[in-house]
Amino acid sequence: MILLLAATALPALAAEPRWELKYRETFEGTTIPSATWKPEDLRQGDAYSDQGSYFTSKNPAFKVPQAFRSGVEFGQDHWLHIESYTRSASRRMNQMYSIVSDPAGGHNHALQIHSEAHTDATELRSNTPLPAAYKICTLVGYADFGTGLPAPDTNGYKGDEMAGPWVDHSSTNENGFYWLAILMSPPRPHNNVWIHHQRKVVIDSDNNWYPASEGGSWTRIFNGRDFVVSGEHPVMAFVLDRDHKDKVYNYDRTGQPFISMANGQWNSEAETGQIRAVDAYKDRTWYEACIEKTPQSYGISVAGDFKYGGKRKYENSIDAAKVFTQAGARDYFMMGDPHINYYRGTVYYDDVRLWVPR
Repeated sequence: MILLLAATALPALAAEPRWELKYRETFEGTTIPSATWKPEDLRQGDAYSDQGSYFTSKNPAFKVPQAFRSGVEFGQDHWLHIESYTRSASRRMNQMYSIVSDPAGGHNHALQIHSEAHTDATELRSNTPLPAAYKICTLVGYADFGTGLPAPDTNGYKGDEMAGPWVDHSSTNENGFYWLAILMSPPRPHNNVWIHHQRKVVIDSDNNWYPASEGGSWTRIFNGRDFVVSGEHPVMAFVLDRDHKDKVYNYDRTGQPFISMANGQWNSEAETGQIRAVDAYKDRTWYEACIEKTPQSYGISVAGDFKYGGKRKYENSIDAAKVFTQAGARDYFMMGDPHINYYRGTVYYDDVRLWVPR
């Protein structure tokens, strides 16, 4: 998986610390310990957790579905943790994730994450909190999590999936996966509302479509000239805005507004009224996603062969003081499908690397 890139015209990341590679997982010769399903036991927690007060206060009879979880540590010093959720106890673990041959061919191997149902979820994450400064990168690609195209396309679903009991409408308008993200608490599969209040820095894709009568897709993809209304394979790279909670129409559902990296700049949702995507990803293509943290800033980069920009690397950094966080929160990284009420499909990851300052 060699990514050949043209020089980017976007601003470079801030001057980097001197990094040293601490951990690397290539999935070559790797064995993930066997795991077994255990009955769901993570229903309590903050207001947005699966049995949280945000849901129960509106409906005292609210009750989460019967479900099952599994989780195991692996890698050098057990630095990685993989966890899955399902409502089907007959689901085999290798139907959720497995180490497989590279979908691009050759002798390389990669981690496949698969959600057979929209109520399945699997995340790969750091097992412990990240240090105060770090750089994390992964290869991600060959995603098959919908298209963002309207009916008769099914957007990767069977067609009748619902997002309940947490959200009372269809799941099928939105389908996607997380390339790489930083959360403020240990990432675990939850309802989609929970992660909206836990994320800090995100690279993800949500293939979304809505009728023109409803305003169309909620993403605006930069095509090299303009921001076009499209939910077809958007690559969203953003931080959560610390200062503009009051500008969010439905804060409880969506969390803080976005500050998106696109068109060589940071785009505040509170100012533009739009969620802007840096470009669109291609099918059957590998990309590299990186997030780095220094005492002063967060940096994001995505590299590969994009629909509009071609072979290139998009990157930028932002003052860490602009990024939403909570007192005492610690950074964790995660990737995969975190939602237990949305998303159905398959995606691959490889060469997960963590650097720390020398």
